[in-house]
Amino acid sequence: SELEAYRGRFMPLMLEVAATPGARQRGLMNRDSMGEADGMLFIFPKPHAYGFWMKNTNLPLDILYVDAQQHIVHIEESAMPHSLNERKPPV
Repeated sequence: SELEAYRGRFMPLMLEVAATPGARQRGLMNRDSMGEADGMLFIFPKPHAYGFWMKNTNLPLDILYVDAQQHIVHIEESAMPHSLNERKPPV
């Protein structure tokens, strides 16, 4: 796949920004497809271990949690579509 060609290298991403409460609440709901390098960056007003659920989300998604220093601190792989289980990094 196109993603496999980037293994171990940098990969350009196309990220939508969800910086308002409404955009964060909608997230990626009701999408039927996304490109391999597409995603959404959630911007919150303060650092916190925010949780996510997959209600009305039709695609399995990987959720990467990034701290204030821009380090990935947790990855939730293939979150199940339509699940109401909250996904959040371990404390």
